[in-house]
Amino acid sequence: MWSSAALFILSNFMLSITRQNQYYAVLLSQGIGMGTALGLSWTPMFGMIGHRFRRHRDLAFGLTASGAAFGAIVHPIMLDRLFSNPNIGFHNAVRINAGMNAILVVVGTVLMTHASPPQKIAVVRGDMSLLHLFKDLPYVLFNFGLLCTQFGFLFPFAYLQLFSRTRGIPVKEAFYTLSIFNAAAVVGRLGSISLPKRMHAVEISCLASLGFSACMFAYISAQRFVDVVVVTSLVGIFSGAYFSYFVNSVASFARTRAYVSFNPHLVAPPLLGLLLTKNFIWEGPIVFASLMTMLSAGFFALSRAFQIRNLPRLEKMS
Repeated sequence: MWSSAALFILSNFMLSITRQNQYYAVLLSQGIGMGTALGLSWTPMFGMIGHRFRRHRDLAFGLTASGAAFGAIVHPIMLDRLFSNPNIGFHNAVRINAGMNAILVVVGTVLMTHASPPQKIAVVRGDMSLLHLFKDLPYVLFNFGLLCTQFGFLFPFAYLQLFSRTRGIPVKEAFYTLSIFNAAAVVGRLGSISLPKRMHAVEISCLASLGFSACMFAYISAQRFVDVVVVTSLVGIFSGAYFSYFVNSVASFARTRAYVSFNPHLVAPPLLGLLLTKNFIWEGPIVFASLMTMLSAGFFALSRAFQIRNLPRLEKMS
């Protein structure tokens, strides 16, 4: 955790010394440096939460996931205001933002690494090889679902503001659409915690994917700013509910600690852009994103069905 925190802080401050047209410097600092730091911290961060919270794990994961949405609301607005101030400019704005991030990262890392020792967790005996993961049908079906969801859930992050501009919405209003999406995601992440405990995490992921898919189709007819706000709010709520239970869903398949998940974050946005074409025909990427998310709900439902069927066998192995 400390190594990823140090790399993130260093890379964030290095971004402030980049100059105009220095694409390689931005790629190294923000793309590779900060991206690597976030990747290194992802698994330990959620692993600590999963090990230390047994009774209220859903609440812990939901609160943790809501932090990303809160940050996605604050950072764009903060940086936009700082960039537009002629007395601050780009470099000082990035330094101010990096300083705030450094304080938050250090405080968060200290709190996580100095928490009480984790409780002992029983590990089911059995084959722990990586090849065994791909023989687990419920796990494989669930990962196919994850593969499909990213083509839908990444659409607002990558194209919502561009979509708003091509609908004739002014720049100022279009800028805030992403913050509206993240604000709705906070509601979804925190609100989903209150769902009945008898609902399994995979079942919630399935329902959230179906709701997201249905709301995504409404973007086709959205023309005014109020239309975009309403659809974006609904999409954000279902997106927040999904990501709130994402880690718990993956963990539910972990008969050993070796279980991982795969996501096409590098593939989905370019493919959606290819479907968009240079003429900004939005029906293609919207329909594709909606159908892929709907397909993911089917994979989640199948994986949960096979997971329930395998429960008696797993109980005998424990």
